[in-house]
Amino acid sequence: MSVKTTKSDDSQTLTITLNGYHFGLLDNADFGKAYEDKLGSISHVVVDMANVESIDSLAFSILLGLRGKASANKADVTLLGCNAKLRELFTTVKFDTIFKIV
Repeated sequence: MSVKTTKSDDSQTLTITLNGYHFGLLDNADFGKAYEDKLGSISHVVVDMANVESIDSLAFSILLGLRGKASANKADVTLLGCNAKLRELFTTVKFDTIFKIV
């Protein structure tokens, strides 16, 4: 899995793009590094999951960690491009109540 970050032109949105079949345990360090020093002036974080087919239970914790840090900086988090399987998982664990899923 590769993790790429980009800031919008107005520096208000940080997009974290995940490229790889599976998101989970082995991606924890790379995902954390992708945003750890970039949240200061950000008001929106978008996690682009269009290229992710599956996740494991640690991915839920990783996303919750991001949400906690983003919320502390008054930023919201959107999960973008989730396939039907991921949407169903996120709905089952009630992530749709704490993340915007599009």
